[in-house]
Order: sequence, then structure tokens, then C-alpha cells
Amino acid sequence: MAVRIFTCKSCNYEMRLGASDCRYCFKPAPFLNRRKSLIGLAVITVLAFVWVVLGPAG
Repeated sequence: MAVRIFTCKSCNYEMRLGASDCRYCFKPAPFLNRRKSLIGLAVITVLAFVWVVLGPAG
């Protein structure tokens, strides 16, 4: 079952998580719905968690 979280602002089509554009009107997806931004957010979260657990260097 597909996860549909984001809605296209142009046509109100419910978009799948990670889609780069709307499949109905072909407009770009919201920034947070794009796969690259999700991967970047996950990497930043992991790095922040490691920094908090290990403590700042110095």
C-alpha cells in the first residue's frame, strides 16, 4: 500500500512519499517530499544523534 502524505498545491492530488513531481499535473513536489531532501534530513538526524551521544570534540 502506497503512503500518500503530501498534496499537490496545484491540483490537490495526493502524492506518494518521495515523489519528485505530481503524477497528475506534473508540477514539482513540495521540497520535503523529494527523495533527496528526505535522505539529507535522515543523514543530518543521524549525525546530530551521534554528536549528542559521543559529545562534542574538544
